[in-house]
Amino acid sequence: MPPKIITTATAMSTMNSGERPIVIANVGQTIELPCVAQAQPWPSFTWYRIKPISNELQSSSRH
Repeated sequence: MPPKIITTATAMSTMNSGERPIVIANVGQTIELPCVAQAQPWPSFTWYRIKPISNELQSSSRH
């Protein structure tokens, strides 16, 4: 007998807490940006920052 197939839906959402804490770090320094999101399956997080000189948007993801 073949295995049972379970189909689930995935919904994308964007959350903004409205808080904008200031994080200051030196170049090359590791920082921690906590996120309290919980979901099943485990959510992925993307953080954005604007480079001050060029206004270029950079992102960093964690799954």
